[in-house]
Amino acid sequence: MPRSALNIVAALGLIVGDAAAQGRPDCGARYRLFLVHFHKEKAPNLSAEKVAETHRTALRAYDACNAGDELYAETLFDGLEREIN
Repeated sequence: MPRSALNIVAALGLIVGDAAAQGRPDCGARYRLFLVHFHKEKAPNLSAEKVAETHRTALRAYDACNAGDELYAETLFDGLEREIN
């Protein structure tokens, strides 16, 4: 493959990769926002076991989000938010 063709393929890869990254949610911000809200509103009235369970679920959602499984992450975060409210 000629050198100019390789440069074009590399440039397209960067463009496509950058466009895909722009559509991804900010997993860390969603996780942190949930935890701040949870600890302010709900955690003081819960048992240690329930707080730990909620943390594990939120971390599972964060991990799913970072792995690219945004639908599962949103489902978990939405369920946690409903539980708080």
